[in-house]
Amino acid sequence: MLDTFQPSQVNPLNDVEKISVRLVRAVLAGGGVCLFGLVFLAPFVLGHIPEDYEVWILQAIREAQASLHLVPFLNSHPISEVNPLNVLVLSLIPSGDIIFFRLISVILALLVSAVVFVFCSRLWNLKTALFATLTSITSMGFILTYTSLSGVVIPASLGISSYLIFCLAYLNDKKGSWYVFAYLLASLAVISGGWIMLAFFAFSVIFLILLDLSPAKFTAIRAVSGIVMLVVFLLVFYLTFRIAGGTSFVSHSLSPGSDLGFFASIALFGKYNLPWLPLIVPAWIYTARPEDQDAWRKLLPIKIAFVMSLACLWLSRHCLGGYAVLGVPFGAILVGYWLGTGMKSFPRFKSLPYSAVLLAGAIALATMIVVLGVPMFRAGSVGWIEVYILLGAAGALIAFFLLIKRGLLYWALAISILVMLGSSWAYSFVYSPHRLEARIEAIQKMAIHTPLVVFEDDLVMRGYLGYIGKQPVLVSRDIVPLGVQAYLAVTTDDPDDLIETLNSRMEATLEDSFEDRKVYTLLKLSPLALD
Repeated sequence: MLDTFQPSQVNPLNDVEKISVRLVRAVLAGGGVCLFGLVFLAPFVLGHIPEDYEVWILQAIREAQASLHLVPFLNSHPISEVNPLNVLVLSLIPSGDIIFFRLISVILALLVSAVVFVFCSRLWNLKTALFATLTSITSMGFILTYTSLSGVVIPASLGISSYLIFCLAYLNDKKGSWYVFAYLLASLAVISGGWIMLAFFAFSVIFLILLDLSPAKFTAIRAVSGIVMLVVFLLVFYLTFRIAGGTSFVSHSLSPGSDLGFFASIALFGKYNLPWLPLIVPAWIYTARPEDQDAWRKLLPIKIAFVMSLACLWLSRHCLGGYAVLGVPFGAILVGYWLGTGMKSFPRFKSLPYSAVLLAGAIALATMIVVLGVPMFRAGSVGWIEVYILLGAAGALIAFFLLIKRGLLYWALAISILVMLGSSWAYSFVYSPHRLEARIEAIQKMAIHTPLVVFEDDLVMRGYLGYIGKQPVLVSRDIVPLGVQAYLAVTTDDPDDLIETLNSRMEATLEDSFEDRKVYTLLKLSPLALD
């Protein structure tokens, strides 16, 4: 009877049971990673007062909720600095609290992470999928993009997902319906994000087919269906908003931002891929081996998208810096594949994995120090919570270097991920919401002066004034003497320089100011006295 329980006597799992086991493992692993992402990103969502880069979009959404119209309005005046579709979609949420819109961003982050997880698990294995998803979620790009209200969140999520779905269909020779779905998401990304999303998707697909030496694939990917779908979407978008806002409004909506230039693009791209940027170097070097044809072909679309996301930042004449997030998942997939295959390296680069993990961990620890140090430096005091967090950071630092010394690189990376998680929660404890409350109080104090004017391109001040219920008078930067005394509320980096500029045309004196990253300033404007 005991022989029945010997391994040789136990019936092996049939194919259906094996598939069921793999599916359960994948669902549990994917669910666990998404739960980690929720825990990791949640602290950044807390706080009911918007930041300066959120407030004007929030106020535009609130005005759309109060009186729905196709063109976004701010202080009852139309604006073209944000895509109208994003405002219209978010205005459908029955709340004007910033927390709800941040939660939408977090949900989109989890959806993108799920697409990354499915992509990697279908092409490789669960280990690669776990590493790729964790490095995506804990990157600075995901933190900066998916924990705030931003005009980049929706199109970037659609663009990343559409390309990964296309690549999955392309590499696995899926049916045409997969391509059609990818084109649908890509078309939505273009009309909600602008021409940069079209450039990212289209050129990535073209280079993939050319470098894969498969020109015959142009017929298999149903490119005509994609082109027709895109043209229809763009035509509907153009006609709708051409009637509602005019030609210049449509043009600005599809070409937001400015020319970032080469160095700014490189800096943003590197910043968004921290702290795991050092791991991309050995991952790229080791996977650049054409002799391993299967691995090389599966990683080819990922490398193309990674390079193309940087090229779009650099070469686009109109681009938002937030689109640097496009490259984050693809860099994470490269890292995930390298980690999932054992951190292999060529003999002449034997020490490269150690150096890469050491540098990535050092950046993660430095991130925690900055997160802790800046608020404490501003507060000028250290409480017990800060002491406990510092002790935890010191413990993580010691553990990390001991693991590196013993060559336990995976455990050292686990410590680095935990450090990023700790930084997330430490942020919620030491980054006091009283700072934003003090900013609002300062702006409310400025807003009691009348008549109150504001520069029409100063979206931050316009947003805060609308947030507190004030209706300022909009003026251009080329303001001429008004003929009467007025008060200018302005956001600036250098109040003295602004006062000097205005004094050439009128008498400008500093009435009040509040410094918090930027200087929120109230100037009294008076006509020049005649001699």
